[in-house]
Parts: sequence; C-alpha cells; structure tokens
Amino acid sequence: MNVTFKAHFVKEVPIRIAANNATAKASIVELDTSSTGNMRTINRVANRFQAALADRPNEYNYANDARSRFNSIYNIPARKSYEHFYLLTTEKVNKKEEFDTMDPDKVIGVAQVNNSPDESMCELRYFNVDPATNYRAKQRKYIDVGRRFLQGIEHTVAKSICGQFDDKALGFYLKLGYEAVSRNEIVHKCINGVFTSPSE
Repeated sequence: MNVTFKAHFVKEVPIRIAANNATAKASIVELDTSSTGNMRTINRVANRFQAALADRPNEYNYANDARSRFNSIYNIPARKSYEHFYLLTTEKVNKKEEFDTMDPDKVIGVAQVNNSPDESMCELRYFNVDPATNYRAKQRKYIDVGRRFLQGIEHTVAKSICGQFDDKALGFYLKLGYEAVSRNEIVHKCINGVFTSPSE
C-alpha cells in the first residue's frame, strides 16, 4: 500500500553533522490537510521517537502526542484551513513539485502551527524533534535541529508566534528570543517581519 502525503516543499535549512560539525541540508515540508492519506508513516516516525525515549519515561508521551495530533487531521470532517502541519526531513525532496512519498526514517521533526488570518499572532500548537538529535542523546547524528526547524517555521509564517512550553524546554525557547509571558506560555514577537533577538 502506498503512503500518500501530497506534501510540498517549504524551506531548506542547514543543520550540522555531529561527527565532524559539517553542514548538512534538511527540508521543511508541509502536509496538504485536504488530502486523506495513509498515516502509517507518521506512526512509524512516532514509534522511532518513542524508542529513543525508552530510557526516559517522563518524556515518553511526546511521541504519542505527535501520532495523535497528525492522525487527527484525517479524522475531522471539517478541517480548519489555518492548521499547518510541518515535517523536517533529511530526505532529498523535489522543491518544485508536490510529492506523495517520504522515508519516515529520515523525518527528524514534526510541528503544528495554527495561523488564522483573524489573529494577530499564530500558535505553535506542537513542536518536537527526533529525540536522537537532542543534546542528551548518547550518540547524535545531527545537531542544531530544533533551532533551525523552528526558525524556518517562524520565517514562513512571518508574524508573532505564541505557544505553551514544557519546563524542560524553556531554556531552548529563551535562547531563541521567546519570552515567558505566563506560567506556561511563551511568545516570540515579530515586528515588520523581523523576530526579536534574545538580547532585546
């Protein structure tokens, strides 16, 4: 059975190879939520994330969350046009054409951004990278994945972005210029298309 995505290329971002610090390329792609596809690939991505988290039970649910969120877009009759689902992959993709296959073993990030034209900012609804790329991983193939993925998404939406954060991830967001505006909410301000830096 073929796995269909009807995804399209959004942006290429540089990441680094842990072994030699060389630059590698990764692509941000967006799923077409109007297309009903086989979600086997997303389940395989989530399974791989879970395997990497097996020794950290308190973080195990992140991969389950990824699976349930991506599965949900194919089970809601009236899908919302402002819900955007992104994948970060190291697979070489065609930048000019829509494509419908993807190697789940090369997906290293998943994200959902709700970007309603009626709202002054968008919501980072879900964001997670392959735990094997995390700085706490025993052996990493890639580094700088989360920062590059999130910055690529930000410049795609080009307006202020907010979201909820996990305590363990707060430092990551603060380094990228986000502000903690409440007990569990963060905001990254975008002024005239430019995001504020950590020093501002």
